Amino acid sequence: MPDVAIVSDSAMDIAPDVAEELGLIVAPIHVIIDGEDHRDQIDITVDEYYPILEKAAEDGELPTTSGANVEDLRHAFERALDVAPIVVAVMISEPISGSINSARTAKQEFFPEAPIHIIDTQQVVAGEALLAIAAARAAQAGHGADYIVAMVERLIPYTKTLITVETLKYFEAGGRLTATEQLLGSLQNFVPILQISGGCIIPIEKRRTRRQAVKRMLDIMEDDVSDGPITVCVNHARRAPDARELLAEIESRFNVEESSIVEIGPGTGTHTGPGTIGFGYYLTMYERSS
Repeated sequence: MPDVAIVSDSAMDIAPDVAEELGLIVAPIHVIIDGEDHRDQIDITVDEYYPILEKAAEDGELPTTSGANVEDLRHAFERALDVAPIVVAVMISEPISGSINSARTAKQEFFPEAPIHIIDTQQVVAGEALLAIAAARAAQAGHGADYIVAMVERLIPYTKTLITVETLKYFEAGGRLTATEQLLGSLQNFVPILQISGGCIIPIEKRRTRRQAVKRMLDIMEDDVSDGPITVCVNHARRAPDARELLAEIESRFNVEESSIVEIGPGTGTHTGPGTIGFGYYLTMYERSS
């Protein structure tokens, strides 16, 4: 029996089979389609969802989302406490989703005495996936809760996510984008580069083409990490070949110690839209610091 169980939410977009291998217990985000509630990656899969989303965009009636609710987190914590005596919950950024508040409420109402540590990653998609994977692997390696919590909290300021999307209409419809109307207007007919920073999703630059945007994202990462060893996660929405090509380029250009690819699922894909591609990363030295 492990000493620690790791809980997260489906905004990290790790596939269910991979999450199971890692021992991750996942609370689902909810996607509401034509008034019907679907649990991300439980009631609806990635392959099922994107055709629905694209048709809804054509019809002008996009699905909406809501965070993992208190009952979802209650169930996740029950499962986790059946596995281990201590729980660490690695959660989506609070400004982006109410899931972490559901986790806090579930702990307070149902497990007030249980050793459940709840961490706001200030991230989503690839950045959150990286932190959840790091926590899960540390738990599998036998590390205790204090070690895991300290490691994740140490990594948070150094974990960065960059993505580019084909259109901002999904983000704008969902209200998840942090930017002024003037900046949004200036991005029309350009490919935006978005950064997840301080728990918010912010347009930081623009380029004429997708290729130019990805090249600039790689340059930003190079300025940040130089030749230091990194852990990286590429994420995409319906662009698996592009994601593999991007990861190959990253691995040839950077000192990559660990890498992974995740496909953006229904919960987060509702806001990013199909065609999104990007990556999260951190310098591995911060994972290993004492």
